[in-house]
Amino acid sequence: MNGKVPLLDSLPSLPIQPLMEHSVIALIGSLALLIVAVLLIVWTVVFYQSASRLPILTFNARRQENLRQLLETYRQRILILVTDPCYSVLDFRERRHVLAKILINLSQQYYRTAGWGNYHPQQLLATDWPELAALVSGLPYPGQTPRGGRAQVSPSDTATLTAVLAQISYRIQLHAHALNTRQDLVIKPPRRSRFWIVPVTLTVLCLLVVSGLQTHSWALEQQAVRADRQGNHSLAQDLRLRQADSRLLADRWLVNYNLGTTYLNAGDLQNATIYLSRASKKMPFILEAKMTEPQAVLAGCQVNYNLALTRFKSLPESKPSSSLEKAAELLIYCNQAALKERQKYWKSAEIAPGSAKVASQLHQLGTDSDELLTQIQKQAGDDFLIPHPLWFEDFLADEDAQS
Repeated sequence: MNGKVPLLDSLPSLPIQPLMEHSVIALIGSLALLIVAVLLIVWTVVFYQSASRLPILTFNARRQENLRQLLETYRQRILILVTDPCYSVLDFRERRHVLAKILINLSQQYYRTAGWGNYHPQQLLATDWPELAALVSGLPYPGQTPRGGRAQVSPSDTATLTAVLAQISYRIQLHAHALNTRQDLVIKPPRRSRFWIVPVTLTVLCLLVVSGLQTHSWALEQQAVRADRQGNHSLAQDLRLRQADSRLLADRWLVNYNLGTTYLNAGDLQNATIYLSRASKKMPFILEAKMTEPQAVLAGCQVNYNLALTRFKSLPESKPSSSLEKAAELLIYCNQAALKERQKYWKSAEIAPGSAKVASQLHQLGTDSDELLTQIQKQAGDDFLIPHPLWFEDFLADEDAQS
């Protein structure tokens, strides 16, 4: 480097970008999480669990007649089964298998015709036709595993067939009576499994915890800002240190920025570098993008300016030029030249330029960045080249192509 390197103490005092307050949007986000949790509970209880218990209240005459005919068909089939020689030659267990399969087919067709085909027939039998369900459970059929490894003790063939025919005949009478009196025959579906309580509860608890943490973070930051205004910087630092390392906060970058800024104001350059670096890396927006909105540009440039100022004030004895280059790279998207180019893009893309306050702060921030870049140039020497944003080259190339 050419020229004599001036002492940092002899340089003019450079301004420090002020603290930022939590946006109300963070609080709105917490409220949105609460609303989602409440809606999830309401949906689960009302539309999932309660709706599953709603019975079929309206049976038209055609459906009633179809159900009655289906039951009558199976009744005749069982009556014929008793006199069927092929059935008589089977052993006791095989006869019960045949009867069980007939009843299972009956339940499947019956409830599918009734409109509850989405449920397992054994579930529906147990809740709506418990007598037949008890008979089916006592009939071992292929695929059924007997409890305790042994077949259940069942009554004789004659008693079982009589009970089955009685149940089917009684059901036929119900449908015939409903047809004659034009009444609804109510069929209730089974209760759904209560396993849904576990994932829904865990999801709701997670939403409540995240929402609570966000609200708590917002409240702590508001307390820290008030403490800073009252001059109690140690209390402000303690409040921010509680949340600076949390990975569940949406605005952790803002907390780190404010904490690093308080350290910078206090002259603690080491801690200021640590927390401002975290804020610069974790920002939810990218300054390198042309179309970054004005409010985001303002916030991001405040972070980068304070970090560049911290690095400039704490130049290492070894490789100071490397630190100056990093500090300059943080400012190249924040000075007046970069701001003017952004404004051209905002205008062409019809992006709102922001409020008058935001425009004024951006202008002042651009001026401060130019002043800091000037001091970096003086400190580094005449042969130090200030880098330019990459999209500066794209813009100049477009201008050359148009010309």
